[in-house]
Amino acid sequence: TVADDPRAAGHRAPVAAAFADYRRGLPRDRRFIDRSDPFDNLSVARNDLTRLDHHAVTSFQRGRGDFFDLAESKGTLCRDLSKGMRQKVMLSAAFIHEPKLLFLDEPFINLDPIYQRRLKDYLLALRDEGRTVFLCSHILETAQKLCHNVIILDHGHVALNSSIEAITSNGEDLETAFLRLVGSVYAKPS
Repeated sequence: TVADDPRAAGHRAPVAAAFADYRRGLPRDRRFIDRSDPFDNLSVARNDLTRLDHHAVTSFQRGRGDFFDLAESKGTLCRDLSKGMRQKVMLSAAFIHEPKLLFLDEPFINLDPIYQRRLKDYLLALRDEGRTVFLCSHILETAQKLCHNVIILDHGHVALNSSIEAITSNGEDLETAFLRLVGSVYAKPS
C-alpha cells in the first residue's frame, strides 16, 4: 500500500498543517501530494485525515458519470502519475465537496479530448443547477460555450464585462471580441 511505501514514509504527520488551505482549493505543500496516492489526496480534500474509502470515491465518480477514472491509479503515488491524471486528481478534490461556488484556473489543461468534453458537460450541469463557476481560460471557444458572463482583462484592467449573449448579438464571437479589445499586436494574415 502507499502508506507502507518507504518513499511516502512520514507523509501523514504534516497533513493538517500542509493542507490548511486545501479547502480553498490550493494546498501550500506539494510534497504530500507527490508522496500520496489520489485517494489520500481526496481524503485530505474532504478534511478527513483518515484514508478515504475506495468505495466513497468510486461512488462520487459514479454520481458524476465516472469521468475521472481514478480507480486505475489506486496505490500509485501522484508524482508517478501523468499530468492528465494529476489534473483529474486536482479536479476531483475541487468537486468532491459538491460546492456551490468554484474557482477553476485552466481546468482543461493536460486533459485529453474525451475528458475535456466530459468536464465541459459537468460544468454545464453545475451551471444549469444554479452553481457559480469562475473559470479562467485561454480557450475562448470553450469559455463562450460554458459561460453566461465574461470579463476580459487587459494588463490587469477590465476591458470588457458583458454577457455572452450581448457579445454574440452582433455576430461577433468571444475570440474576435478579445482580439478587438486587447489584441493590438494581432495582425490578420494577408
